[in-house]
Amino acid sequence: KRVVPYVDMPLQHIAQDMLRGMARAMTEKDTRELVRRIRAGIPHVAFRTNFIVGFPGETEEHFQTLLRYIEEEPFENVVVFTYEREPETPSYRMEPRVPLTVRKARRAQLLARQQVLSRERLSRRIGQQVRVMIDGPAGYRPGLKFGHAYCAGVSGEPSFKDMAEAKGDDALNGVDDTALAARLETGVPV
Repeated sequence: KRVVPYVDMPLQHIAQDMLRGMARAMTEKDTRELVRRIRAGIPHVAFRTNFIVGFPGETEEHFQTLLRYIEEEPFENVVVFTYEREPETPSYRMEPRVPLTVRKARRAQLLARQQVLSRERLSRRIGQQVRVMIDGPAGYRPGLKFGHAYCAGVSGEPSFKDMAEAKGDDALNGVDDTALAARLETGVPV
């Protein structure tokens, strides 16, 4: 009872060619199986991951594979980064390079799809009570609090819009199903 069932694993991609190009030790099949084993072994686990879009050589087909994967595997928190070239890294000289406009569009599309999926999961939780650890005020709206819930499948995407007012859009890297922003109507001590 003292360990939160939360796994943070940076999968980075799911398309086999991309995993190989990124020098990931696991195959697409291995990755899918590991996620299934974790979910089967840890009841109600909340799963956070991150993906990189626009890595050199990423095709539209690779990206569509990643998009389908987040629909097949309901992650509670997804962070998406656009690939950035950095000297002294193995990928620096890799070709073909994905144009920045395409990288940004793919990131936006992946996050938008995850947002829809998160909202669908959230809508199934309306009316349920969940324990929430309050982190503090959410933005500048009086009475609005920001916190994290211990329960897989609770979506917090709407809270990120509130947080954007305080932090700016650059702070928004992902969609988190455990972060919540809500007005506290009643408080029950834990």
